[in-house]
Amino acid sequence: MIGVFNWALFLAINGLVLYASWALAGRLLRRDADPAILMVASGLLWFSHATLVVLLLGVALQALNLLSVSLTSALLSAAVILALRGERPPPLFRPGAAFLREILSSRDWFLVLMLALFASQAVILIAKVAFLPAHIWDVFFYHLTPAVEWFQQERIPHEIATTAPHMNRVPLGMTVLNYWFFIFFRNDFLVRMPMLLWALLLVPTTFAILRRGGVDARWSLKFALLTFFIPIVLMQGITAKDHLGKRLKEAGIMCYEMPLGACAMAGTSFKID
Repeated sequence: MIGVFNWALFLAINGLVLYASWALAGRLLRRDADPAILMVASGLLWFSHATLVVLLLGVALQALNLLSVSLTSALLSAAVILALRGERPPPLFRPGAAFLREILSSRDWFLVLMLALFASQAVILIAKVAFLPAHIWDVFFYHLTPAVEWFQQERIPHEIATTAPHMNRVPLGMTVLNYWFFIFFRNDFLVRMPMLLWALLLVPTTFAILRRGGVDARWSLKFALLTFFIPIVLMQGITAKDHLGKRLKEAGIMCYEMPLGACAMAGTSFKID
């Protein structure tokens, strides 16, 4: 059974990391940047943070456990927030609320229906991730198995002793994020959440790309929501595979000016996924 402490620690650390990521995205992209672009940048920075912390502790320091992950994440996030203390972070809820009021006042009921279907589908997928077991053979073969080994050894070894040598020959970048969602609970019920978050991040990414291309905001949102319902996205979104995450990071660079986009991409790939 998962205790209150695990939930409190998970929410506190990830909330702190997300706030720091949002503030840093606002600093890098300008405070008045499009909220969709800020959302995409914050998501990339959050995943970059988790990847950096797990790799630093697991590979360089060989001290990978709940305490070290929590302390390092808290200190790194606090350092970012303190460095930006003289600047106000971009508003988070006000632009979204204004856009929602605009949609309702326009009486675009088709878009309202799409938003309702999107919310319903997201809840269904979250339930599948939380309550249904992983069911893809290569997930058991090499995607999730290393995370369990890292947990047991409290480090990321150069090579894992296994009868499945393929595990030591493939990129395991997404496994780092699987570990992040495992370590706070020491339970695998959210271990597939990273891919679902990538699927959800596809919506603001597509929206931001279309808006930068000059497409009307409501039409951009319609097409962005439509991409979420592509069958392969719904299928990949509840696995622990890495294809969707890799492709989305490549699309994310289109949301930014090239130098920042390249920086965000590098922060989430590390040539390991």
